[in-house]
Amino acid sequence: MADVDDLKTRLAAGGALAMLTDYEDVVQTLIEDHERLPRAIDIILDMMCDNDSGLKHRGFVVLLNLLNAPGETQGERVKTVVIGAAGIEKVKTALRDVRDQNVLQVGVDVLKILMGRS
Repeated sequence: MADVDDLKTRLAAGGALAMLTDYEDVVQTLIEDHERLPRAIDIILDMMCDNDSGLKHRGFVVLLNLLNAPGETQGERVKTVVIGAAGIEKVKTALRDVRDQNVLQVGVDVLKILMGRS
């Protein structure tokens, strides 16, 4: 639902994903689905690149939650998929028009992890 045309639906779905990915079991389930993870990452990156700051914030939070997955390999798997989807450039582009400091901080944290600086 985070990739439909209706902004309100995307915001609701993005908010749900942001909250749900705060739970280890949910993150593990998403990451272990090797077939669907690339599509999920594409949707999250699209959320993060949206013009709506609320959706952008939700995208950053979901991506940060996935990148901070517990265990050595889970977060690295997400990182690999994100980088393969041109995620570093997409994060940089998404950060260019962020004015809210809270959103900016989450986005910078995502970028640090992707660039190996966290």
